[in-house]
Amino acid sequence: MILTEEIQLPSAIADDFLERYASILLEIMHEREHDSRVNDLCVCRGENAVATYRCIDCFQQSLLCGACIAEHHRNQPFHRINEWTAPGYFKQTSLTKVGYVLRIGHGGDLCSYYGSQHRADLHAVTVLHTNGIHEMEVQFCRCGSEVDFKNGGPNSPFQSLWRAGLWPATYASPASAATSAVLEVFRLLCVEAKVTATAFFTFLRRLTAVVFEEESRVRRQLINRAQEKLTNTVGSIARVLRHVSSMVLLVHLQAAQCPTQTFTQKPRRRKPRHILPSVSSASPEQHGT
Repeated sequence: MILTEEIQLPSAIADDFLERYASILLEIMHEREHDSRVNDLCVCRGENAVATYRCIDCFQQSLLCGACIAEHHRNQPFHRINEWTAPGYFKQTSLTKVGYVLRIGHGGDLCSYYGSQHRADLHAVTVLHTNGIHEMEVQFCRCGSEVDFKNGGPNSPFQSLWRAGLWPATYASPASAATSAVLEVFRLLCVEAKVTATAFFTFLRRLTAVVFEEESRVRRQLINRAQEKLTNTVGSIARVLRHVSSMVLLVHLQAAQCPTQTFTQKPRRRKPRHILPSVSSASPEQHGT
């Protein structure tokens, strides 16, 4: 087989890139930092609906107003968004700051219990996700009885969070939770990269501090409190659910059980008991002959 294409050394490839494409790439990077559609009328054509928000987790999403970007993320509550500011740059903000409400139940629609009160009975919940920590305003479904809601019934807050794929840190009035995705990422990092729980929480804290730099000190206190509650409560859940045979659930619970212990080893198999050889099968040397 004859190779007709000339093999380029890494240094030659780098020089060729700098000569031909470096200026083009720099121009594209500048374009991504400033959208020409900023301050245009939003696609909803609403009154004073100025397009100043963009999502950094959605792929090629258009600029939207605050109401539209909240509606577009009805079932994507943990995406991060940017807001165009007067100084002339995109500043990182959150969906909660534009009025987003995370509704648990009914596929994200408003529960009939609240009627037309879209922001009634909101609960502040800190959620740990793969891209950081999010402070959400949560509205739970209230279709069941008031007694069940307050006493751990099927429509209670912690059971509703479970059904939504969130692991609450407490049973009574949960104020912090973790997504199933972040627990799975933590489990894989423990097994493959030997990452400790403390290092993983530091990683989430750093992600959050970048997004909310001015609130980092307050946010660290919230994260530490959420970490402590989540650790203790998930450990309790593991003890209560010992009869559950789902291996995925047990691994998730084990991964979040202790913030100071590193789960880096595979589950130990019970060693077989040592069986002494019988007299008939023993060799003469073993009998002392």
